[in-house]
Amino acid sequence: MILHHIFVGQAIAAMAMHVTTAMIGAGSFAARENRSSNDPLLGGDPLLYNPEDLLITALSSCHMLWFLHLSFNSGIVVTGYEDHPIGHGESASSGAGRFVAATLRPQITLAPGMDAQAADAVHDQIHDVCFIARSVNFPVRITAQYDFAEI
Repeated sequence: MILHHIFVGQAIAAMAMHVTTAMIGAGSFAARENRSSNDPLLGGDPLLYNPEDLLITALSSCHMLWFLHLSFNSGIVVTGYEDHPIGHGESASSGAGRFVAATLRPQITLAPGMDAQAADAVHDQIHDVCFIARSVNFPVRITAQYDFAEI
């Protein structure tokens, strides 16, 4: 059986300085305002997020949530997770841009006695289940680093 999802939001252009306001989750829970701009290389405000930042962060968040879920199901105890993902894009002379790759770089803390190789194997399963990872048309590389919580 296929479960169909509907994702909603609202974007409002405040036509000053390439800034938009998006109401994230406007249809499913209390909306949160998110001010964003285009890429600073294209004249955007460097103090605001741009849609490309948000896509890479969403990809990273989806990966993290699936990693935590699948690790729990496998008996792997994760005590910390932090990622600083990088998206790689290119723009044609026409101005058309696209992502060509992304690298997720999670720093994961495991409980003492956990197997880092088993945790690493969990990452291989995620691209098959993560909604966002299954939707992007560019390669996503994972370079996880592990350490262990102190007793």
